[in-house]
Amino acid sequence: MGDPILQVQWEKDGPVEEFCGYSWCAGSCKLPALVIPALPGNTNVFPELKSYSDMVAHGPLMAPWRLKWTGTKREVPPEYREDFRARWWL
Repeated sequence: MGDPILQVQWEKDGPVEEFCGYSWCAGSCKLPALVIPALPGNTNVFPELKSYSDMVAHGPLMAPWRLKWTGTKREVPPEYREDFRARWWL
């Protein structure tokens, strides 16, 4: 299994940021969760999604929450959301 820390570099020479990638963490790791916000009015169909690391072994990078998050969050910038929704760990 992979590491529960998800590293993201938004720009080619930009800094690498770290986010919680553990699917069963509630925020105790002190890393922010990287999320795509729910669509207003459609939260049952399009809920908020959290990024998970390759520890999921096989599945989407962005998935619904498995438990209530108590830590901080950072939203995926709008221009990357479609790309993040399409990514899978294989």
